[in-house]
Amino acid sequence: MYLAGKTTNDTKLSTVRFAMEVRPLVNDRKTCEAFIRTKKQAVHKITDSVCFNVYLSTENWFYIPDFVIPDNYEIEKRAWYTGALLNQGEPFVTDPYLDAMTGDICFSVSVLLPDGKSIACMDYTMDNIQNHITKMNVEAIRNL
Repeated sequence: MYLAGKTTNDTKLSTVRFAMEVRPLVNDRKTCEAFIRTKKQAVHKITDSVCFNVYLSTENWFYIPDFVIPDNYEIEKRAWYTGALLNQGEPFVTDPYLDAMTGDICFSVSVLLPDGKSIACMDYTMDNIQNHITKMNVEAIRNL
């Protein structure tokens, strides 16, 4: 079960779970892509669209469902990719950015798989986190 992404800790846990599920499939591209498409639909529904994309990069290929990849797209230069490599298996959370696919402000959580070459990633909107911060601020003001 995936969490709704109310905090970055929730999103890290969800991404690690996805990485564990996809790990045994990375050597079978067709099966892996089918799994990722199914997982994307499931988390999108379960998280009420807070998690809007699920994808994977391996040594020889990468798959980002529903993304029309521009000619100048260099996966090795993406923050989620380089951050996961540097974190060596610990989840990496990108700074918020404007998503090319949705136009929304979002962030990505990625994790390097034990093979040292594959990276699992999930994209999240900022909506729940912004609501969580607002709620914390309101509670803090009430307690003054």
